Amino acid sequence: MKILFLLSFILSTSMTSVPEPFVKTHQCTPKIGPSCVVDIRLSCPPGYFDGCITNETDQHLCIPSNDGPSCGLNMSLNCPDHFEDGCLTGESDYHLCVPKKGKLCSQENQFTCPSGFEDPC
Repeated sequence: MKILFLLSFILSTSMTSVPEPFVKTHQCTPKIGPSCVVDIRLSCPPGYFDGCITNETDQHLCIPSNDGPSCGLNMSLNCPDHFEDGCLTGESDYHLCVPKKGKLCSQENQFTCPSGFEDPC
């Protein structure tokens, strides 16, 4: 009985506080399309392809191709608005345009994203 009391006391005092709710920021995120069963042609920006093509996703979704030049190659990548080179941010091992995180949803107008991506705000 003492063991149960001690265990419940330890568990109740070691619990951390509940984190603040998830704060959404402007960012171009992949738009989830219909199931791969639906035969559509999803147009993705350079460096991305429809995951249904290689059966990596169950729904039409733009995913990184990970076949660009290695980050070891010093080069400048021309990315669309609201994207940046993943090598500069450490998000990729290849030169690939990855979505930039913007300001809070309440602080800025919605991003205009390339085909296959949308701003969740």
